[in-house]
Amino acid sequence: MKRILEVAAVQIVAHQNALLQQPDPQLKGGFHVPSDMSGSGYTDSDWRTCWQMGWNDFADNFFISQKGLVPLPSEEERKRMGAYITVNRLDPSLGDNFQLAYDRLTAAGIISTPAPAPVVKESQEPKQQTPAEFAKEVAQAMERIDTRTPAGKKTTQ
Repeated sequence: MKRILEVAAVQIVAHQNALLQQPDPQLKGGFHVPSDMSGSGYTDSDWRTCWQMGWNDFADNFFISQKGLVPLPSEEERKRMGAYITVNRLDPSLGDNFQLAYDRLTAAGIISTPAPAPVVKESQEPKQQTPAEFAKEVAQAMERIDTRTPAGKKTTQ
């Protein structure tokens, strides 16, 4: 049994490495860049801008979808996503391709997603007060009530 588990672990690691080093045979969708970019006139700066645009789009959508509860992928995970995008010749200027890479690498266990922090909600039930607390609250409320007449004088009782 131990040998079977070791073989399975090796196969999983081999699959994870393959996703970052060769085209993904199960990849469906995604907008791809042409295989021959020679003579295209794109500069290094153009490609950096494309990568930054795609990452920013992904980061915005990720933050909104997770409601800010899950942190963005780390720098190391971002590099793995970049490797996946490059190997599969996906267009880096599209946030959807970063999302595709994130989903595939998360499913393969290459990127780990931390669980969102639990949101603690206060109970909507009324608080139970002692008679002394209730009397104090009523006294404070009574002090805030304006008992002046329209002429601005206090009424006598």
